[in-house]
Amino acid sequence: MFYCTIGKYEFFILILPHKLSLMCNTMKSITVCLPVYNGSEYIGECINSILHQTFKDFELLIVDDGSTDDTCAVIEGFDDPRIKVVRNRHDYIGSLNLMLSSADGKYIARIDADDIMMPDRLEYQYAFMESHPEVDILGGSFRSFGDEDKVYARSGEVSVRELMQFNCVVNPSVMMRRESVLRCGLCYDADFIYAEDYHFWMLAVIGGLCIFNTDKIVIRYRVSSAQTSSIHSFQQYKASKRVQGLLSRWLAREEEKLAESEMPVVPEPVGRLSIIIPFLNEGREVAETVRSIRDTAGDAVDIIVINDQSNDGYDYRGDLAPYNVAYMYNIERKGVAASRDYGVSLCRTPYFLLLDAHMRFYDAGWHERIISLLEADDRRLLCCQTKFLGKDDAGRVYVMDDCPQSYGAYIRFESGHRWPDVNWNLKESCPDSMEEQIPVVLGAGYAASCRYWKHLRGLEGLRSYGSDEPYISMKVWLEGGECLLVKDVVVGHIYRERSPFKRYSADEVYNSLLISYLLFPYNLCCMSNAAALVGNRYTYSMACCMLEEDKALIENLKSYFNRIFTRPFDFFLQKQHELAFGGDKFVQACLQRQEEFAGYVLEHIPDDCGLFEGKAAVMLWMFLYAGFSGEGEWKYRGSMMLRDISDVLLNRSFSWNFRNGACGIGWAVMYLCANNLIEIDDEVNCILDEVDEIVKVLNPHDIADYSLPDGMGGLLAYMSLRLRFPRSCGFDTGFLDELNDSARRLLAESNDVVSCSYAFSFLRSLKNPDELMIVDINEWLRCPLYVPRKQDYWNTSLESGCVGALVKAMDLRMLK
Repeated sequence: MFYCTIGKYEFFILILPHKLSLMCNTMKSITVCLPVYNGSEYIGECINSILHQTFKDFELLIVDDGSTDDTCAVIEGFDDPRIKVVRNRHDYIGSLNLMLSSADGKYIARIDADDIMMPDRLEYQYAFMESHPEVDILGGSFRSFGDEDKVYARSGEVSVRELMQFNCVVNPSVMMRRESVLRCGLCYDADFIYAEDYHFWMLAVIGGLCIFNTDKIVIRYRVSSAQTSSIHSFQQYKASKRVQGLLSRWLAREEEKLAESEMPVVPEPVGRLSIIIPFLNEGREVAETVRSIRDTAGDAVDIIVINDQSNDGYDYRGDLAPYNVAYMYNIERKGVAASRDYGVSLCRTPYFLLLDAHMRFYDAGWHERIISLLEADDRRLLCCQTKFLGKDDAGRVYVMDDCPQSYGAYIRFESGHRWPDVNWNLKESCPDSMEEQIPVVLGAGYAASCRYWKHLRGLEGLRSYGSDEPYISMKVWLEGGECLLVKDVVVGHIYRERSPFKRYSADEVYNSLLISYLLFPYNLCCMSNAAALVGNRYTYSMACCMLEEDKALIENLKSYFNRIFTRPFDFFLQKQHELAFGGDKFVQACLQRQEEFAGYVLEHIPDDCGLFEGKAAVMLWMFLYAGFSGEGEWKYRGSMMLRDISDVLLNRSFSWNFRNGACGIGWAVMYLCANNLIEIDDEVNCILDEVDEIVKVLNPHDIADYSLPDGMGGLLAYMSLRLRFPRSCGFDTGFLDELNDSARRLLAESNDVVSCSYAFSFLRSLKNPDELMIVDINEWLRCPLYVPRKQDYWNTSLESGCVGALVKAMDLRMLK
């Protein structure tokens, strides 16, 4: 053992006795570098995969980063002269730099201690590097194993632009020319720990080195919850964002120098409307969009163009010079939401129109029409009518005749859909008018007054790209304004198969969660979280890290919105449901069958008491029908049926599940109370007490089924409401702790959105039992709004039959 220093790092280097001959060997072709810290579980398998390579002329340099487990003992068990071990105090970045300085090979091949080399990896990469002297760093592809089984494959030279979007070089698959690394002075930086490899590739690329990826699978990459990227995901995310920021600034340095030398100036306005166009990597489309505006509106409108740090090398300044625009350049990339807000802040006219940079105008006078509508009422968000355009391979724009006419958009608040993702609305509600109210703006640009936009705080809080339209539309409706489609202002919008820039999925999930937290009642917020979690757990965890990072801003926004909003959320929800479930005419068609169906129900009372197929389903219908029809006899019948169900519960031999047991009945009773269809009286409390007694004897840890009908999802659905019910439910701490554990286990393992939603809801009920909620049966009831014409096809099923359709229709009507 001997002591040495390299830069600011101090090391103890241990050469094992049977490997001393290595000190005298000539330089090997390859040094395989294997850093390890407490890797005894997997390192043996990794070393075996290295020692059995088809290529033999290599040394294996193992740098032990101060392991405290049996890692060193496992390494000692290998008796191979190609192995060299260096031991260091626990200092991961220092160990990585020691690894680089200790490597003797012509090439350096990286591998991590929990991964496995394919047998011909070194042979393939050595041959490639020998035959491609222009390549300095060679990355490979991999197949993952462990918690997932996927193939990751990329090929081609890594550009600065590609690297800026994400870390596209797989660290343990890399082979590097040692000479290039030394010439460029590359080393790992502790300031970027957990993304130190990403920063390393950045230094290499901007230092002029060529990084090339091949689609050859060279390693098996282990994926587990114990790896660094999982444990330190938030720190890794923050360090990665800093790397991307450095790359972005390097790419745009010339434009940045020019932008920094100029103050952003918007000329004196010529009219009352400004056009704001943020863009990123749009090429010639920016000037084509601006030309279209000038051709139809002339100089009667002001145009503000915002380059959101494009890195495609296109000369936007030169292209836009003939069109008299205010050209702005973002020194740091803001994303479309922040860029639009920035444009509004620069605006010197009372009104503005937001556009994408790939749009076309056709008719004169459109600007005067927008101004007149906003002058009449500035608490409006206007949406232009969309003409769907496409672009062929030659760059020619054409009208997409196969696209139906749209009339704004809506959010489908139903399980199985991600919220607040929007759907085009294809139904015209006011065919005799040139304007009609729409739930959500979408498509061809939207206009507002600067005063109202700032009052709503615009798109503040959103990141990068996505969710602009639902966010601002919801705020308009909740504040007391209206979203209006202007059908005689038609704007062409080019729809492309793929975006000209990288979409950050974690940012998009963040935007969805931000909107749900700021604007939704708690139970719909839980459903939004569940849909995002099940969609991709990794991006969901990244989005949660971002929410924590922005916590102060989010709390400030939530407090502000609570002060300015004048309408309840169910006002907005009803507008969405009308469209999501086929429009009000479908609801009305169901409700028209109620009286006819009433006689059928009396003749087909089920024997079972459950919620999906039994008396509880019919009871729900009876109470809802009593409220809908005003006929008191149906409330009486429902009360009698509720008493029958209560008698069965008293036997305590009843199943606990949601489908046909106590939890479903308890949920139905609380649903009726929450919607003021029955009163909370002694009988209701008695029923819930009986359900509680059935539930209390359960051991949540023994419930392996996660579904709503038969498993943990149903238990959590009941408990998430029960904890919010006015009367204390008397569950002991031990039971609630076990249920807490089970809810977290469900969130980690289940892909059932509804069950995950109720797991989130239960966990929030434990902490915040007084939060506002809307008890909506449409969260889980998926039956269609359809009652067959022939009674031969009728049944009393809530899950899939007539009762379900009629209950859903009346639930939707209750929102009016």
